[in-house]
Amino acid sequence: MTAPSKRHNRHARACDTCRKQKKRCEGEAPKCKTCKRTNKKCTWTPSPIMISQYRGGHKYRKKIKRYEEVNARGPEPEVSSTAEIDRAAQTLSLYASTGDSLNDKSTAASRKSLEHLNYDKIRRCGEIYFQEWAPLFPALTETEFDKALDGFFDNTDPSSRNLHVTQIYLVVDIVGISSKGHGLEQLPTCKPRWQAILDAAELEPSIQTLQCFTLSLLCCIKHRDYKRLCLYMERAIGLYKNLFLHEDDKDEKHPGVAVENHKGIVWTLFILDCFSAAANDRRMELKYQDIEPTKPHKVDYPDDEASTALYLRRAAQILAQVLAEYPVSPDDRHSFSQRMEDLNSKLGNWHGRLPDRLKLGQDMKSSHPALMTITYHYILAHIHKLAFHFGKKDEHVQNFSLFQTSCKTILDLVGRLEEKDLNLPLCLNRNDLVSVCELGKNSTIVPHNAL
Repeated sequence: MTAPSKRHNRHARACDTCRKQKKRCEGEAPKCKTCKRTNKKCTWTPSPIMISQYRGGHKYRKKIKRYEEVNARGPEPEVSSTAEIDRAAQTLSLYASTGDSLNDKSTAASRKSLEHLNYDKIRRCGEIYFQEWAPLFPALTETEFDKALDGFFDNTDPSSRNLHVTQIYLVVDIVGISSKGHGLEQLPTCKPRWQAILDAAELEPSIQTLQCFTLSLLCCIKHRDYKRLCLYMERAIGLYKNLFLHEDDKDEKHPGVAVENHKGIVWTLFILDCFSAAANDRRMELKYQDIEPTKPHKVDYPDDEASTALYLRRAAQILAQVLAEYPVSPDDRHSFSQRMEDLNSKLGNWHGRLPDRLKLGQDMKSSHPALMTITYHYILAHIHKLAFHFGKKDEHVQNFSLFQTSCKTILDLVGRLEEKDLNLPLCLNRNDLVSVCELGKNSTIVPHNAL
């Protein structure tokens, strides 16, 4: 490295070698007298003052260039109130699209509606998401969400910018799907925007891309878009394996905070894969044995024994074991009934060990206790349905009655949530859940043994 200039010497008059050894340095370039006498290498590093000045000036020049690009494009369309369009709305309308490929009518309508999505609404959506959804699905942290908001302005890399925009769109879309009681019923749909970005083939393989695909799975479930759900699930699992997050030595490659965030993403992916497989009668893409059995970070109640996400993960593990029992051999009915009883007992222990904050009470102030009870009866219904079809013949009536009881309980809890104007932040489609439970409550199921 070349020696510092005179202007540089005003800030740092000593070379690196003299500074480390705390020796006096004459500051002569290219090699000071002290290093000449000791025959040591003389290196020069810019001082922190010079580095900060350079970075500050570089960042300032980037902002000027960005503002010039905005002005060159012309003014944005006006809405009912010019004060409504703040910095977030302007950036959404400018940086949201991935290029000229988004020219269809749905994108044009989305662009027009997104002008009303200002910074306050985005921040409000983030608060709702981290209060209701993130404790169950810790795929995105608040720090990363704030970084995505800053990425609207400070990030000039096109790939990272698109991923920042996608994260914002996904959070807004998740909250907008179930925005009861929050005054956000008129949120614009962001589905065409994040789909256009995720469908692009040039997405870089990164943790941020995996986060976007994981959140998109939740959106697809809520939108009842099961075809795209299977596509994104395949891409997410392929990316998860390509990033080597399943390896034992990954902890040595990433800092501690990043490792905890990776665990939250992986377990969210496992939960979504498990519940979507149960809802659509398909095989799971992920196996519990393929995922390192480590716990994600305590994202919501660090003083408790485990966070809400951990309890949901344990329930998903039991549901995965239930799904693994199908199909059943005709000669295996006796042992199958015993395995179903064991899973029923394991599920009961899980439900009995829930903390008080997740136990259902008469005064329903939060949706999480009701969601845990819905999860319990949802898995219980699957156990009794399989036991009814493939279990012992003398237990058909009992299993069918218990199956109907679970369906009735789920319908009752969904109705209570609607009466309280509480959301349903669960990885199940509300309409499909109600339809299946109504069918199970009112219909008579023909035993598989009688066919």
